Amino acid sequence: MVDLFGRAGKLYEAMEFINIMPFEPDQLIWEALLASCKIHGNIELVKFVAKKIMQMRPEDPSPYITLSTMYASMSMWDRKASVQAIMKDGGMQKEPGRSWIEGQDLPEDTIYTLRVGGA
Repeated sequence: MVDLFGRAGKLYEAMEFINIMPFEPDQLIWEALLASCKIHGNIELVKFVAKKIMQMRPEDPSPYITLSTMYASMSMWDRKASVQAIMKDGGMQKEPGRSWIEGQDLPEDTIYTLRVGGA
């Protein structure tokens, strides 16, 4: 439900739903809301939800990356740098992106791995 509210842009309804759930929200629930907040550009909710995830899993770089990306998209360079400094001090870094492509005219067991941002 959180994801559905979020995709529809009903971010505060998603928050309300989380608040009335009969159990404690886990990281996956917060991550669903975080993704929607990022898509819809709600920096205040991004900060709030990212903090929730950071408290649950302080070693997870994903909320820091999302927050840093949001700050950059809003030209808030000092705040972006601050988040990146926290990540560096905590030994966190973004995992490089990867893609796999299978060619139509290649032998069946040939797979090319493309990496972005690292080796």
